[in-house]
Amino acid sequence: MVDYYKILDVPIIAQMEEIKVAIKNKRRLWMQKTNAPQLERRQEAEMKVKQIDEAEKIFLDSSKRSEYDKQLKTSSTKDERTLDESELKGGENLIKQGWDLLINDKIADAIYVATKATEKEGGNSEAWALLAQAKYRWGEIEDSIYEYKKAIKLKPNEPDYYFELGGVYESKERWQEAVDNYLKASKINPSLSMYRAAIGQVYLRLEMYNDAIPILEACVREEPQNGTYNWFLAMAYNDLLVKSIGKPTTQESAERCIKYLKLALALKFDDAELKALLNNNLTIANWCLEKHFTIGVGSIIKTAIGVIIAMVILEFIIGTAGAILLGLAGFGLWIYLGFKTGYQINSNNQK
Repeated sequence: MVDYYKILDVPIIAQMEEIKVAIKNKRRLWMQKTNAPQLERRQEAEMKVKQIDEAEKIFLDSSKRSEYDKQLKTSSTKDERTLDESELKGGENLIKQGWDLLINDKIADAIYVATKATEKEGGNSEAWALLAQAKYRWGEIEDSIYEYKKAIKLKPNEPDYYFELGGVYESKERWQEAVDNYLKASKINPSLSMYRAAIGQVYLRLEMYNDAIPILEACVREEPQNGTYNWFLAMAYNDLLVKSIGKPTTQESAERCIKYLKLALALKFDDAELKALLNNNLTIANWCLEKHFTIGVGSIIKTAIGVIIAMVILEFIIGTAGAILLGLAGFGLWIYLGFKTGYQINSNNQK
């Protein structure tokens, strides 16, 4: 049985908000690896993204999570080695065997095969990179870092080793070390957008929007059909507005929100929840602009005529003074309710 808590790196008692954050961050980390040029690395990333999707369906439904937790208690999720020496393949086939095991989530077996590969071919950088990735998946972070550095020492101009090491650092929120390694990968192969997109999404997580957005925009221009880069950029636009602007309080801020939200919605990505959030934010921004920052002449005339008619009728019923007081009270209530509604929409949106 798959242990989704281990995949998300959260405890079994994790609250919903902690799980949501973990899902978002793990998905970001693995999604960027689905662009890797090497087939085995792409396949591993695609498998992890699929597992994260499965975890989301279970954990965000309280009844499904409760049933899953019961099954987890009675099932064994411990990954134990099942391979023996007679099943090992030689040379490059040994490394391929190790990657196949990783892709199929047999981590203990992958570590065993990768260790044998480094013993047989200690000068093979791919053997060390395989062992590093297997140790990372096992949760032995410091060992993984050491082995990636060993692979880099053997082959210092291989950008993927720096990229993968950056991912290990990022998973533990060691941001500067992550960015440093992504930058090294990008300098070695500046034509591959994947390395720069990784830098952009780290800046996004650090809320460094002025640094993140230009990088991600460039990646989207280079690969307009790439759903991962489009997704990162859409998040960047939305987060920029929520964190730096919040509730639009001026015409300028409302217009800026509308501009970026429209840009985000025009991007090509597959995330229904984010699209719904963007549409909701766009509705709020338009509401603020139309109701409070711009008032059409026609609207003013209609409102004025309505007020005059109401005042005339009220004057006959309760007198001039009463009509004026009641009219002012109604006008004040209209303004209060309008701003109160707008504030509630924005507050709910940002929870």
